[in-house]
Amino acid sequence: PAFGAGARIHTNSWGASANFHDYGSRSIDEYIFNHQDFMVLFAAGNSGDENGYGSIGNPATAKNVLAVGASMNTNRHLRLFSDINNPPGGRRACL
Repeated sequence: PAFGAGARIHTNSWGASANFHDYGSRSIDEYIFNHQDFMVLFAAGNSGDENGYGSIGNPATAKNVLAVGASMNTNRHLRLFSDINNPPGGRRACL
């Protein structure tokens, strides 16, 4: 429906914690392969460990999408829009 209405960029601020290329990821890859003027973005995920391993979940694992995420800076503060490793005392980091 979105493509038929003229949309060429689709954003998705969600994802799963499973870190593999599943049926959903393959379906998105196939759609984008057949509609090469269409761009799909997915949230990378927040399920990784403190080193970031396992952070990218499906469908951000698709080969033809843009996975968007955030990371810590050199001061080891985390941006507000992520929910991993918040500072002590229940505060949220904001840079």
